[in-house]
Amino acid sequence: MAQFFLGIGAQKAGTTWLATQLFEHPEILGSHPKELHVLDSLYSPDVPIDGRARAVERRDGARRHLTAWQTAPLEPGETDERRSFMSAFKQQRVERLERLVEVFDAPDEAEALIRYRDFFTSAARPEHRAFGEITPSYALLPKRGFEGVLDAFPDARLIFLLRDPVDRFRSAMAHRAKYGVDAAFDAVGDARTRLGNRNDLLRGRYESTLDMLDAIVPASQLLVVFYENLFDPGKDEFRRVTGYLGVSPRDVDLDRPINVGDRMEFPDDLRRDVARAHASTYRAIEERFGELPDAWRRNASELLDG
Repeated sequence: MAQFFLGIGAQKAGTTWLATQLFEHPEILGSHPKELHVLDSLYSPDVPIDGRARAVERRDGARRHLTAWQTAPLEPGETDERRSFMSAFKQQRVERLERLVEVFDAPDEAEALIRYRDFFTSAARPEHRAFGEITPSYALLPKRGFEGVLDAFPDARLIFLLRDPVDRFRSAMAHRAKYGVDAAFDAVGDARTRLGNRNDLLRGRYESTLDMLDAIVPASQLLVVFYENLFDPGKDEFRRVTGYLGVSPRDVDLDRPINVGDRMEFPDDLRRDVARAHASTYRAIEERFGELPDAWRRNASELLDG
């Protein structure tokens, strides 16, 4: 059977870029959508993301799109063969989303894990050597969540992207400022307030997740990649990821813009406050990995050198 992989985060740490590159690989079957939110819906009910509602919305949208496509007249130059091929492709997408909804509708945890496993295995073809999904909020799963993953896929390979905590927090706050707010929204003031939000801070306190994974996941089944190294052509981190998953190496465009983060004003005093809030993370990651990317050292110089 193909290798199952699970990207667990972190939020705003390059997960969309990595998912795009992996899911375009001919030997990899990626999930659709990228973030399934099955496991946090199953094990972290307090996470404010309704995975089932998202799946139903996407399924119903795909059904409408398929119907509209099938009933529309042929476009100029379009052949019946092309229409038939695209209809089959869109029908397959609807069926996968229907399977995803069935995962959420399972009567209990055991059945949900069986259906979660089948969601991937039923769609895998002989050329697929790996399949999986990447959902950043999985970094906040409790221990039982990761144990459930290993129950379904004992040889699961986890991927954890780490980004400098200050840069990750700034990017997350810029994302908040972009969506669902009016022109008068005070992004900097909101960021200062969010520093007191436990969930926002946990997303950047990677040591908590790593310590838990150390206790239940074999070292060979966890790959940690620094966001900053992922885009460094001298590091060739994407090749390390494909090797870890057992698929053929593939060149990628490191400059390809995918889900590029927004910019926002980030005063020096706010940067220092965010760094202090993640002091334990900077020290734990330095102790674990030794050398840190330059961005980490710049933002935590007062903490690490003091």
